[in-house]
Amino acid sequence: MKPRHKSHHYAICLVKEAHASLTYLLFWGMQVDIYITPGAHSTEAAVNKQLNDKERVAAALENPNLLDMVNKCLIST
Repeated sequence: MKPRHKSHHYAICLVKEAHASLTYLLFWGMQVDIYITPGAHSTEAAVNKQLNDKERVAAALENPNLLDMVNKCLIST
């Protein structure tokens, strides 16, 4: 997944933070789904699909530049 918009960058930060914060639930097999607010983005369905696809998020985080941006985003929160 190659984020094309700043909203995708922020969404990936949110996904990574949610998974880090909810590790306990994920350990027990719970699933965390993240959706953007309906009508908040022109490509809402595509963003939601990308955010909830583990493989796409993992692939995006393999990009060193994107991973650096996500880590900076999480440190500043």
